[in-house]
Amino acid sequence: REQMAKSLDVATRVALDRLGYDVIDNAGALVLQIMPGTPAAQVLQLGDVIVEAEDLQIESASDLGEVVRSKNIGDLFTFSVLEIDGNRRLESVRLSERNGNAFLGVSIGTYAEMLDLPFNVDFEVNRVGGPSAGLSLTLALLERMLPGQLLGGLKVVATGTVDPVGNIGPVGGVEQKSHAVMRGGADLFLVPESQVDQAEEVLGEMIRVIGVSTIDDALRELKILGGDISGIELGTR
Repeated sequence: REQMAKSLDVATRVALDRLGYDVIDNAGALVLQIMPGTPAAQVLQLGDVIVEAEDLQIESASDLGEVVRSKNIGDLFTFSVLEIDGNRRLESVRLSERNGNAFLGVSIGTYAEMLDLPFNVDFEVNRVGGPSAGLSLTLALLERMLPGQLLGGLKVVATGTVDPVGNIGPVGGVEQKSHAVMRGGADLFLVPESQVDQAEEVLGEMIRVIGVSTIDDALRELKILGGDISGIELGTR
């Protein structure tokens, strides 16, 4: 029940964020673990949030990972840190090495500060539980709030977790979900990018399967298929 409540809250915020409401702030990469003996151990603390790196805005763990991977071992790496008390500071370290790649020395997760919602949103959810409903809940709320047909008249089924900045993550039981989609019938099955093969093994060519990595990916795919995304701000996060 707690997981479902969190999924509902995050899905609401991601949808409202795409509609232009200020419901998420100070997104970044949250420091969850620091490896002893690495450069990061000298300048970072647990709970720090990296919000900028190499003059690029960081809004998720994957954002920071991409910037680090673009650097070479030994490069000077400059980043901005949001502290627990709200202060910001600038740090620079030399990147170390792990498995032949540049390495900052931290384990991170996506962080976002949740602002008050402008109004209450109530979902009527039956027989759905856990975080795997994040993508479908986000799309359902957008479909409800937009004047046009977001789904373009198609019967769309979706599965995938969603984080506060709109990244879509993998879920369990894709094969079982695919069988359910086959029984229920659908024009399109949206799944996490990394799980397309699992769904296609079950569905073959009977139902179109599209993999998405972000909520914006899903919205762009729906637009290509005739959906109306007027009023949506893509890439808000």
